[in-house]
Formats: sequence, C-alpha cells, structure tokens
Amino acid sequence: SMKDACEHIGLPRPTELLLHPTSLVQGIPISREFARIPRNRNGGQRRHAHAVIIFDQPVRGPVMIGAGRFRGYGLCRPVDNEG
Repeated sequence: SMKDACEHIGLPRPTELLLHPTSLVQGIPISREFARIPRNRNGGQRRHAHAVIIFDQPVRGPVMIGAGRFRGYGLCRPVDNEG
C-alpha cells in the first residue's frame, strides 16, 4: 500500500491518503494517461493515481514514493496548506 511505501523509505506512516485521477498541481496529466508499470512477469499491471498524503508531523519534500520511483513516477512535493 502507499502507506507502507512511505514507511519503507523512512517516512512516518500517513494518517490519511486520498487518491484521485487528477493532480492538485496544474498542468499534470490525469493518471490514466501515464503508461502502466508491469506488476509481475504474468502480465499484471499497476494503475496510477494522484495522491494527497497527510502526515501527523512535518515531512520535508520532495520525495519519491512507490514501485515506480525508479522510473520517474511517485514524485511527491509539499502542498501549500495556507490557502
């Protein structure tokens, strides 16, 4: 899970995780426009989603999370929570 992926790279476990087909960052394509990542040799594939990850303590970003982080996917950056 995405929460496990955060812990795997040394981040605290998120308190909330919101998945969406669209990004909060303007100009980013919707998730289904990204090529899927092979899950295994049997032909399974991982789907993409944009995520809002909420922690109960500050996390410095940007960070790379998830199975696709070595392929350029999974970039997370702080979102301004002032507005």
